[in-house]
Amino acid sequence: MEEVNCGLCGSFPETVEHLLVNCCYARNILSVIVSWVKLSYAGNSGSIQQVLELLKQLKVPKELEQKIWAILAVTFWLIWKARNAKIHDFKECTVNKLLSNIKLVSYLWVKIGATGSA
Repeated sequence: MEEVNCGLCGSFPETVEHLLVNCCYARNILSVIVSWVKLSYAGNSGSIQQVLELLKQLKVPKELEQKIWAILAVTFWLIWKARNAKIHDFKECTVNKLLSNIKLVSYLWVKIGATGSA
């Protein structure tokens, strides 16, 4: 099977780890998101598992922890969607546009999760 480079940066072989946490595109997104939720993040986690472990070690109220998990899920999902749009539809999504989408969708997910409806 032929090795395929990352659909977002095109610089490294595409793996889930690379696409979601190591790609320069994903690192830019994650660094802004963790700043947005006021967490510290070195920006070079190496693996999804390390990001998940970092979140498990947070000492925050349960409600905030759930919101952070929702934001991370939205972030990974929308990075994946941006990759697919670029590969299959030839549509580029800038980091700023993706960040706006992440904030909007995260807000909606958290609001729906908190109240049971939009």
